[in-house]
Order: sequence, then C-alpha cells, then structure tokens
Amino acid sequence: MRQDWAERVPDLRQLAAVRRITLDDGAERGVRALSFDTGGGLAFWLLADRSLDIGPLSFRGMPLAWQHPAGFVAPGLHDAQADGGTGIQRALSGFLVTCGLDNVRQPRDGLPLHGTLPLTPARVTACGEDWDRPDPLLFAEGVVTTAHMGGACFRLHRRIEAPVGGAALTLIDRVENIGPERAEMRVLYHTNFGFPMVAEDTTLHLDGAEVQAEDRDRPTGLRRLARRRRADRKRSAVLSDLARCPAAPQRSGARALQLRPRGRRHQRTGHLAGPRRELADPAALHLFIRQSGGMTWHMFG
Repeated sequence: MRQDWAERVPDLRQLAAVRRITLDDGAERGVRALSFDTGGGLAFWLLADRSLDIGPLSFRGMPLAWQHPAGFVAPGLHDAQADGGTGIQRALSGFLVTCGLDNVRQPRDGLPLHGTLPLTPARVTACGEDWDRPDPLLFAEGVVTTAHMGGACFRLHRRIEAPVGGAALTLIDRVENIGPERAEMRVLYHTNFGFPMVAEDTTLHLDGAEVQAEDRDRPTGLRRLARRRRADRKRSAVLSDLARCPAAPQRSGARALQLRPRGRRHQRTGHLAGPRRELADPAALHLFIRQSGGMTWHMFG
C-alpha cells in the first residue's frame, strides 16, 4: 500500500496523518493533543493531557462533539474536589471523557464526581501512521496512571486505531491494578454529542427502533430504557443498555447506539481509496469501544 500511494504524493501525510499539537491560549494553554485525520472524512483530537480522551470529533465536516464553554481546560487548572467534589463540571468537554477508575457518577467516600482519572496527563508511548500493513491505519498508544499510596492504584493502557481512508475509530483499553492489594475498579465512557448532530429533530434508535421522549403516563420510550439500564447494571457497568448492532463485529456482549440527525444526511463527496482498498460503507461513521467485556457501539453520520 505504501508503494501504491508513494508514487502519487511526495508525503503520505498529505492523505492521512497523526500530528502532535499543543494548544496555546486561554485555559487550554499547554494542553498536548494528537490530531488524527483519516482522509476518509473522520477527524478528531486525542487529548494527551486529558487521559487520552477524545476532544473535537467531526465526520465530513460536521462536528459531533459537545464542548464545554471553557474548552479543554489544562489539567493544572482542574480541581476535581472543588464545588463539593463536582469540579469535573467545570472541565468536562469533548466527545469522550473516560470516568473512573476509582469512582463514577456522584461523589462518595471522599472521591470526586466521576473519579480521579479525567484530566490526568498521559504518557504517549507511540503514535503515527502504519502504511506497511495490508490495511494501513493511524494509531496512538499511551498509559495513564492514577495511584494513591493509601488507596487504589491503577494504570490504564489505551490504544486508538483509525483505518486510513476509513470512517471508523477503535479504542482498546486495558486496566492494570498496580497496587499491592485487590481494588474495586469502576469505569464509565462519558460520550458527549453536540449540535448539529444533536438538535430538536435528532432521533435516537435502539435495535432499529426509535426511542421517544419520556411519557409520564406510560412506561415507554426513555422510561423503559431506564428500566433496562437498571436491569442490566449487574451484567455490565458500561453501555449495557444499548442494543445489539448487526453491522458491528459479532462478539459476546457487543452493544450499539445509533443517532440520526433527521433531514441532515450527508451526501457522498468522494473518499480515499487505493488500488487495494475501497470503503465498505462510506456513508457511515463507525465508533467502537473494546474492553475485556467486549463492548461495541455504532453511529451513522
């Protein structure tokens, strides 16, 4: 594949690349990031100074991620224990914020809302473009460590992959207990969709069926979804309420979510394709999260 494209462009990064950038203004000053552009319409930032989470994310020019009014606050300005342990509310921003690993949801036992992992700087161990594979991809790897000498000690190993010319993103996590004792681990993938993906006419589909707004007079729509969440909580800590997606890899525990911005479908305007590569579904954006439990979700752009 490298040879196929090298004959056409002097620098393969013209087609797809991972670039290191540093933000340099306001509360974001000093934040390190990795800018991914697959050449297939998918572009996003991986925030190295914010737990290797995903900040801005767009598909064919349409932004999909919600952004906090303060932007992507530098970790040095973040105090998780502020405001009664809800300090994350002053900094939660971007497409994905990974919460944990000692706590998720409300503050408890001295631990802040959504735990101590968010906004922890990562050590980036590798990143770049691999054009020598049969299916070239963009990738990044890193580790994020949260450790307390009198409490839980965890190390998150994260790898992100995005195929060149594709519209897919795979996030692979492995959590290691590096402490001397057994410890309870909690994780929540806090995904944040924003305008114009989320607007008054956006619809949410589970297992192909549209989810309606809550009706207080009968247990349908979101109320029924909430009941499913409670019932499934024992089975999976994250994304257990999402329906199985036939288009996603068939693996145990796979789940899927589909958002559709009604009336704002993007037209196909071309994509990166080589002599040995064609996109199977250039009109769809595929986002996957893989963990030991095998979780997958799928969204159309």
